[in-house]
Amino acid sequence: MALSVAIANGYFAEEGIEVTPVKVVIEDFAEAVSSGRIVAGELDGQVLGLFRDGARLGPSAGLYSGFLEILASVRPPSGRTRLAVESLGGGPAVAAARHYRSAGIDPDSEVAWLEIPQEDLLDYLSHGKADAIARWELEKAKPAGGRGGGEGHGVADPHRTAGHGAAAEHGGTAGRGTAAEHGGTAGHGVAFGNVETTGQQVGTGHGGEGQSQESGDEGGDEPDDGEETPWKVLYSASASLPLPPDDGKASGNPHAGHTAASHFFTSFVVLGRDLYGKDPALAAAVTRAWIRGAARTGEDVAKAARLATEAGIWEGEAKGLEKELSRYMWMPGVAHAKEHLKVYIREWVKRGLLPQETDEAVFFGGLFIQALPDLNW
Repeated sequence: MALSVAIANGYFAEEGIEVTPVKVVIEDFAEAVSSGRIVAGELDGQVLGLFRDGARLGPSAGLYSGFLEILASVRPPSGRTRLAVESLGGGPAVAAARHYRSAGIDPDSEVAWLEIPQEDLLDYLSHGKADAIARWELEKAKPAGGRGGGEGHGVADPHRTAGHGAAAEHGGTAGRGTAAEHGGTAGHGVAFGNVETTGQQVGTGHGGEGQSQESGDEGGDEPDDGEETPWKVLYSASASLPLPPDDGKASGNPHAGHTAASHFFTSFVVLGRDLYGKDPALAAAVTRAWIRGAARTGEDVAKAARLATEAGIWEGEAKGLEKELSRYMWMPGVAHAKEHLKVYIREWVKRGLLPQETDEAVFFGGLFIQALPDLNW
């Protein structure tokens, strides 16, 4: 979505870059970069796996963030809490581990991790196959608690499970993402890869982690309004956010008072390393325009939804996409992205997705592409 907004507002054009969006599924992202079909993109935490497996690419900034939600069964767990997540290396799992550690809870010894398909998470919780699930919040809570939760941590110790509240609306996750081809670069004159159209191609691909489709895709896993749920909200990251200035008036900055601890990046600008190596200025320009697009999306999600719908990126109605975009924190930047990526790396090592002997600082140094200074929007 940030790409569509950046294009529509002329941010790439101001950088002398011509851009044409295309779709690329996550399975083809690394090949598209290595072949030169795309030279930049948008991707979630799976960028670590692609880099681990030898792809010549890396993140250069964060675009938007998700808010962690932990739901737990109303039945008290016995022994280690069985926590179900869609992916051990995905954003919700990594954010949950970060949250546990910050609360003084060891996610390795006090939590038994279960990797379950996204569409089965609530089923496991409802039928006692899991004691808790971690996912991105599907509806941002109101500041100061809103729909409940925010205090408990979803672990076996009853003193650590004080949170309560109604469950949020549930949607489906898209298992693949969109990508874009970023057309010729006017004013740069450097061609990369094999290009079928005129000019130079740059693309965007998003792995789709945590992205909801329109409501109803999951066939009613969430109960109807007023129906008693077999689970409760134990933690809601967005419920702990401070009120924006001016008591929430439209003139207030919705990002004021928010820190990197309250949200967690689920989308990054990802550059081909060859692009950065051949033209660092162009890599910086691409990252800068993309960041501006993400910031603008957060300022007017209704307009962003309309643009994406008109561009064919979203197949439903604009109102559905507007609701989806409102779930996220559109506070893009570089410094917080680096902080969050280091958490991803540490937890990937803990979960066995990276070798135990991985030097985390060295891995990060090879992964991250410092195209821009350490700004935060």
